[in-house]
Amino acid sequence: MFPDHDFYDPRTNMWRSLANMPLPVHGVYGSAFANDLIWISGGGDKVGGSFGTTHNQIYRPEVSCE
Repeated sequence: MFPDHDFYDPRTNMWRSLANMPLPVHGVYGSAFANDLIWISGGGDKVGGSFGTTHNQIYRPEVSCE
């Protein structure tokens, strides 16, 4: 699991790094970008194939959550 978060802009065909996710997860069920916020649903929070969490995260990517 990595807290890194990258954003792809299809209009410019470029990637850029954003602030780390508040809770690193893998296997996210879904995500969306709306109203300048990133919405992340579910995902595993333990290394080794965890079954997922019931956590939902909403964060502003320009702001570091450290």
